[in-house]
Amino acid sequence: MALASAGSVTLTRPAFCANTAPVGAALASGLQDGDSTTQVSVRVDNGLFRTSEADSGGAVWVSGTSLTLQHSTFFANTSTQAPEMIQVEDGGSVELTRNLLLRGNDSQAPITGAAEAFASKENVWWPTLPLSLAGLNPVLSANAASNYRTDTNYCADPWVWPTLDSDIVNLSADGSSGSDLDGSAPDAGAAGGPLADPLIWSDSDNDGVAAPHDCAPEDGSVSPLVVEICDGADNDCDGLIDEDFTESWYPDGDADGYGSPASTSGCPIEGWVTNDLDCDDGDTARSPDAPEICDELDNNCDGKIDEGVSFDGYVDVDGDGFGSGELRTSCDSGGLAALNTDCNDSDSAVYPGAPEVCDGEDSDCSGVADDNALDRAPHYEDLDGDGIGGEFLGETCPAAGRVATGGDCDDSDPAIDDQNGTCERQVYRLISGGCSTSPGPGPAGLFLLLFLLRRQRGRERDSH
Repeated sequence: MALASAGSVTLTRPAFCANTAPVGAALASGLQDGDSTTQVSVRVDNGLFRTSEADSGGAVWVSGTSLTLQHSTFFANTSTQAPEMIQVEDGGSVELTRNLLLRGNDSQAPITGAAEAFASKENVWWPTLPLSLAGLNPVLSANAASNYRTDTNYCADPWVWPTLDSDIVNLSADGSSGSDLDGSAPDAGAAGGPLADPLIWSDSDNDGVAAPHDCAPEDGSVSPLVVEICDGADNDCDGLIDEDFTESWYPDGDADGYGSPASTSGCPIEGWVTNDLDCDDGDTARSPDAPEICDELDNNCDGKIDEGVSFDGYVDVDGDGFGSGELRTSCDSGGLAALNTDCNDSDSAVYPGAPEVCDGEDSDCSGVADDNALDRAPHYEDLDGDGIGGEFLGETCPAAGRVATGGDCDDSDPAIDDQNGTCERQVYRLISGGCSTSPGPGPAGLFLLLFLLRRQRGRERDSH
């Protein structure tokens, strides 16, 4: 606001809030076009100067004119190149009476101008007194900032602020003694003085908010300065009830700290919790904190049953370490095997890798009976059933038509064998011609000769 015309102006309860002009003060009173004869005299009663952020000029600028400030409040004003509160120049003058002046920026002086330009009486300065006013009887109040509200609601509704502790104390001619001048009303600042409206400043519940702005003027626990709590009431006078409480709550039927999926939102409910992690809200032994036990239930609510405490395997009926059938899960590892490769789970002597014997069974589960049997022996084929074999079969298991003794030179005739000498006589007869009319050995004689030679070699081999 710029005031430059001649005459006088009185401002009653003005509020100067959030002035952000780069140049110029919130309230500027000065010469017009350099004409020193056209001046304006300004008086401000019960004014508020809040958050002026000009680069120069501060909250109030006075040049060549006079300004009277009574029962006004300055706080949280800043300026980068000028005093944050009042700047006086070019013969201007300022009279300060019972104002509350709270510093907002320690980097700049609170006021600038010649000492004779200021008249200061019964003002409250916090936290420091301008050195240029020393001896002019200002008052320092250590309590002024303890009740100093800093939120920006002052500008939105500048007449709502707590009653600041700005009583004049220790006041005397030399500033060494004094008392409360206005009784219960503040002595300094916009909340005091003869223009302070009793209705506006009435605070019967002592919660720091005047009655017209307090939704519960008789209840000190309810006001715009109070933090909302969850109690079904509007604690902070914003017209909303429990608006800050939107958390979801879940019933905890078994009181194990974990709830079931049904939910509601709002204030905390006794017996309800803020999670829905319980997989059985009727059983305290089942929750995310419960240990898993082998009982075919999901005890720890991880979606798995008996994990880590059960055993997987195949039933091993004969107890030979190899099972059969389908994979099973059991709480007891007994009777289970890791593999289901037993080809006969009713015989403990039959399993993969078992010793094979000549018994007609597949003992080692290879798919072939008696293969690589440990009790195999040399056998001969006995076609004529005389107990003496002819063709050598190698090491085999006993079987019909197989004998352990060889030497039959004619395995088609049971009357001829090596045990009764008939083989040699038969060979001689065949070689010499015998009854044959042909001289010399015939084809049969040669065959028998070869047979005897092979048998002799076989015997020599067996003896080694």
